[in-house]
Amino acid sequence: MMVGLLSLGLLGAVTGAPVQASPWTVGFFAGFGGQGIKKNVVVEDQVVTTERSEGPLVLGLSLERLVNERWALAIEHRRGWRIAPLSSGVGFTGLSGRWYYLRDASTLVNANATNYALLRTWSPYVGGAMGFAQGTIKRERNPVPSTSSSGFYVGIKLGLDYHYRRDLLLRPEINYSLTPLGTPETSGEMSEFSLGLTLQMPIPLSF
Repeated sequence: MMVGLLSLGLLGAVTGAPVQASPWTVGFFAGFGGQGIKKNVVVEDQVVTTERSEGPLVLGLSLERLVNERWALAIEHRRGWRIAPLSSGVGFTGLSGRWYYLRDASTLVNANATNYALLRTWSPYVGGAMGFAQGTIKRERNPVPSTSSSGFYVGIKLGLDYHYRRDLLLRPEINYSLTPLGTPETSGEMSEFSLGLTLQMPIPLSF
């Protein structure tokens, strides 16, 4: 499903009607959740399943562009953060696509624009993601001081865009990703869940 959504997004970039004013935008994501690793390791000749995560804070950065009125593609990176002690050993980096199924996506314009229309409304979407996840989670004074894993991931996202002002979108979003080819018995299983808010702004940034 996730790969299909991204394929349809790429097709939309070729066949869909072009958006005249669709600058590159940058997104700053902050939310709650975590990114984790589940892996079997050997401790004193015994196989032990370790489950570790970096959370409850998840931070992310994305670079996005509309390809037509209903589709957007983005390059994104998110990391889970443990608060005490502060650490971040896991990251998910990849390509994502969003389909605005109810109404057209909002188009951001730079702050110096003089000719624009602002419609404050919610634009819901569903999206998919795929990319590469990797990480190492360390725990001092533990029988397993370090757990590492990496692999290809797929994910799904649900959210809403609210056009707050001409150069700012507020985007509540849910992300869920996993590495379908990894298992605890082999390279390890990685997963992510996050619920948060993205501030989406055009490039160049204006404050």
